Amino acid sequence: MVVSTRGSPRKVEESAELRQRRPRSSSAAKAAVSSPAAAKEGPAAEAPAADGAEGEGSTILAIVRHRTPWLLLFLGGLLLCAKVMHNFEAILERELELAYFVPMLIGHGGNSGGQSSAHHIRTLDRAGRGNVRLSQVLRCARTEGCAGLVQGLLLTCAVGPCLRLVMGTSLRVLAVVCITIPTLSVFANSLGAILPFAVTRLGADPAVIVGPLMTTSIDTVGLAIYLTVATALISVTAA
Repeated sequence: MVVSTRGSPRKVEESAELRQRRPRSSSAAKAAVSSPAAAKEGPAAEAPAADGAEGEGSTILAIVRHRTPWLLLFLGGLLLCAKVMHNFEAILERELELAYFVPMLIGHGGNSGGQSSAHHIRTLDRAGRGNVRLSQVLRCARTEGCAGLVQGLLLTCAVGPCLRLVMGTSLRVLAVVCITIPTLSVFANSLGAILPFAVTRLGADPAVIVGPLMTTSIDTVGLAIYLTVATALISVTAA
């Protein structure tokens, strides 16, 4: 009786597959040992943040030291709003109703500029902060300005009837508000397109600076636009 030493075909195939897998696993292990830097690749191996920039592990003192000087500078800029109000004190005393719409207009300018600046900060992150030319910035500012004009006109058509029918706003003040909204929208949108690129070109962090700088600029310039329009229009209608 002859006993066959051969295994079943299935066992032969399994042993062949095992022999083929062993060299691969050993070569992979050798590659991992010979190149330990490869294990460091991935999100943890990203380039370190720029000097002075904040990270997830920033301490309280680092955050305060990084942000407070800018906030102090912008707070000084906001004092210009008080100066603007003082310069237009006569028109505010004559038309007290104008003061009711200062928060609405300033807030609208901040909203419009904030949308624009957030979009262009994201564009900078995608394109790379050194890959943007001046012609692109001017084209973006022109596009944003035109969009702001259209948005301002649409908002004026929506808000104007409410001011007149619900709040009983006088026609002169209503005209001032309706002229200011599109004008402020053009300014805020254009500024929101320019500031991220300008701040980046100066080597500063747009995520920290653009927001407060936008608020300071729109509060001061927007208030001046509003009260200048009011002075001109009310003076003409009163003559």
